Amino acid sequence: MLSVSNPSVAQPGVGSADDDARAATMTCLDSIPDGAFTRVPVYLLSTVSDSAHGVVLPGADILADVVARHVRGRLGTAAATLPTGDPAVSWRDLDVEIVVTVRRDGDFSWRLSDEQSMLRPSGQASSAAALLTDALSAAHDAGERLPWPAAATNDSLEFRLGLPHAEPTRAGALIAERLRVSIPVFSLAVPWMSPVSVTRPPRIAYPQKLMQAGVNGTIILQYVVNADGRADPGSLRDIWNSPEPYPRGERGQVYRNFIGTVKRALPAARFEPAQAGGCAVPRLVQQPFVFEVRDG
Repeated sequence: MLSVSNPSVAQPGVGSADDDARAATMTCLDSIPDGAFTRVPVYLLSTVSDSAHGVVLPGADILADVVARHVRGRLGTAAATLPTGDPAVSWRDLDVEIVVTVRRDGDFSWRLSDEQSMLRPSGQASSAAALLTDALSAAHDAGERLPWPAAATNDSLEFRLGLPHAEPTRAGALIAERLRVSIPVFSLAVPWMSPVSVTRPPRIAYPQKLMQAGVNGTIILQYVVNADGRADPGSLRDIWNSPEPYPRGERGQVYRNFIGTVKRALPAARFEPAQAGGCAVPRLVQQPFVFEVRDG
């Protein structure tokens, strides 16, 4: 039996829509009416893309709090007041991530994630990224360092800083972001959003040899659903959230077989694309696929 759950929103990533489709999306986003916007708090959140780096998160949260305070100061607010991010920051600037690398001595460096924006015109820089990198620089220059976790076995650890926020619905409700910690950084006007939904599920066949051998498995895949309602197979990658080591050898081959099965089926799937203020937009989603052999 194969169990396929609905896709959920993931962190921003790379879309592969052609130039004309991207230009049409950008034009639509530029014309969203004021009435489609709601002001919401924006948070600074540290995450890890590899569970082996999870031991860094307590120190990462401390740094995130320091960075948030620097950002709020740059936006000209008292410590107890949440500043408005606009006009310095646009909601389309929020799909940005900063990758922070921490070394054993507690020193850290940072870089902008390689993932490209799906909401800004190609080549347009993110003012939110500039705010975060300036704040990181200020924290570093002030002597901020991260405590090295005793459980760490690597020589360096990585985490990401992103800017999640609640999403207004078309009906005016707010879908709150589930956050591990709450570090508000500013408020911003954002348009109503609707999620990706499946209209024609991918027809995924259980790998015959694995089914006959009674091999079960669960994989979590991340991919972009473009504004035309099609999945982008080139954006597909797996998410390994288990504390267990990444699968290698024979176990790794089974894992790759499950991934390959889904990847081959995805191009035939169809979706209702995400919308922002009435504009179809590409969206990065995560979706679990459960392969399970059941008796009878």
